Amino acid sequence: MQAVIYNGRKYRKHPKQKYYYSSRNVGAYSRCLHRQMWYDAYGEIPKGMAVHHKDGNAFNNSIENLELKDRGKHQSEHMAERLKQDPELYKRLQSAGIKIAPEWHRSPAGIEWHKQHAANFKFGTRKYGERICKRCSGKYEANHFKQKFCSNKCKQANLYWSRKLQKDRS
Repeated sequence: MQAVIYNGRKYRKHPKQKYYYSSRNVGAYSRCLHRQMWYDAYGEIPKGMAVHHKDGNAFNNSIENLELKDRGKHQSEHMAERLKQDPELYKRLQSAGIKIAPEWHRSPAGIEWHKQHAANFKFGTRKYGERICKRCSGKYEANHFKQKFCSNKCKQANLYWSRKLQKDRS
């Protein structure tokens, strides 16, 4: 097990970990060496940002080698690198995700995520303008971009007559 001393505190690199970690919180901040070094040099790491090693070497924690990146962009870049090294990785991740997705979608966290996502996109509350019903020619306010009928009654009537016409033609 490798170890580094920084500001009087020991940071260890365990075999299955990518970074150096302290066994306890440093102040009230981070146990990760590179994040602690950034904090000591520049202050608080803004929410949604990640401390990135410019040269890709997670053991090179010199302050000149560290930079802030948007967390999403940072993760995308690292995933792209991993996929270049192992093209089958995506298929393995996808197959594992497909197996556990139904369970997550039914979980309280999954249900809450869907509710928030629907609220963010104003699901069910958007209006798509005034239209004319394809069945009765009445005016109505569309609730969906594909909506063609003013009501289910008109939609069903149209479906009934369409099927009847197809039967008569055959």
